[in-house]
Amino acid sequence: LLYEAVSCKENEFLLSTTFVPTESKGVVLQLIKSEEADDEDADEAEKNQNESKARNKIHIENVLLPGPYQEKLHFFTYPKVGSFLAFESSVKSYLSKEAIQAELRPQWPLPIEEIISEQQQAEETVAENKEENTESEQAKDNEADENEEKEQKEMPPDPPQVDKPFIVCMDTLGGEQYYDDAMLKWIEQHVEKLEQILGQIDVKEFLQQRQFQATIDARLKEYQDALKSEIEAKINEMEKENESDPEPIKLFNKHKYAIEATQSLWSVIADSIMKPEDSVFCRVIAAFVKLFEQSTNEPKLSIIRNDLSQFEAMSDKAWSECVQCLKDITLQQINEYNPAEIQSFDCWIVEALLKDINAESIGNEELAVVITMLYEFVDASYNVFKYIQTKESSISEDKNTQGDETA
Repeated sequence: LLYEAVSCKENEFLLSTTFVPTESKGVVLQLIKSEEADDEDADEAEKNQNESKARNKIHIENVLLPGPYQEKLHFFTYPKVGSFLAFESSVKSYLSKEAIQAELRPQWPLPIEEIISEQQQAEETVAENKEENTESEQAKDNEADENEEKEQKEMPPDPPQVDKPFIVCMDTLGGEQYYDDAMLKWIEQHVEKLEQILGQIDVKEFLQQRQFQATIDARLKEYQDALKSEIEAKINEMEKENESDPEPIKLFNKHKYAIEATQSLWSVIADSIMKPEDSVFCRVIAAFVKLFEQSTNEPKLSIIRNDLSQFEAMSDKAWSECVQCLKDITLQQINEYNPAEIQSFDCWIVEALLKDINAESIGNEELAVVITMLYEFVDASYNVFKYIQTKESSISEDKNTQGDETA
């Protein structure tokens, strides 16, 4: 279970928490049905769902009193007297790869029927203000009407939607208020309003994501067509000029130049609303951001906690924060960044975020190309720091050995 939003500051720690329900802990997951209807029964299942008026909920009047949920309740802080309430909910979302790539008809999201009705009304208005047509003109009009009807029939359907289930939870822990029947009914009505609002937001974000996809595709094409070969030529030149440098230093300089040269490419990731299915993308971006936090001592990623559990199952909140922090990194910061000069480098956080990741596993399609560049820069920075650390440790040991021999 991932927490996407909370209503008060004292509960913001939940946004960086991933709770894994088990048979003995956690009650709300049972509100989300995991079993899918068979293909032949899907329509019937949807019909029954629409006809069903009762929304599944869990209402525990007092969490401290004995009851069917007492043993399974999980308290994130400490138990307090009060009521707990949870409602099932879901939103039909257009934020999927299939929908983003689908053809979109003009004037979407207006329904096809409304578009046709508007066209017919416009035609009728024009016809009323027109004098009677001659036979040839009438023939042309008939032909135009046939073409219009053909266009209307060929209008692409709405993009596919996916169900995104979520749970609305609330409690009165620490207070004396209880949820009576009137309050339960009022809350359920507002859950319905919330679904409608989230549906409207989803349409807006879907259109923004399509715009992002067009932008990133254009930038990637520019990179593949020209920028990539320019970067490779410059890197080859740099390697010849610095042949005597240790391998970790050479690799770092290579990837640092690539990151500088492609800032216009990776900085636009901040416009991506739809989180990738693979949490690897978010972990790489978080590691990249963390490098610059360490160099400036200005923490920005509040969502990262020591256990890093939220990156095993990435929330929309985690993705949003990571890409916004990425956008704030400037060319000047990159240009001045040198892991060999950093006094303290949190190796553990980089190791944890990049655990089991390599350039090959990220892939080489669309956004993966950009994420791979960020990964290679982080990996090279980490290796430079380790190299400098090992070298300094070796020098220190040599001095100690010499001191012992002199003594």
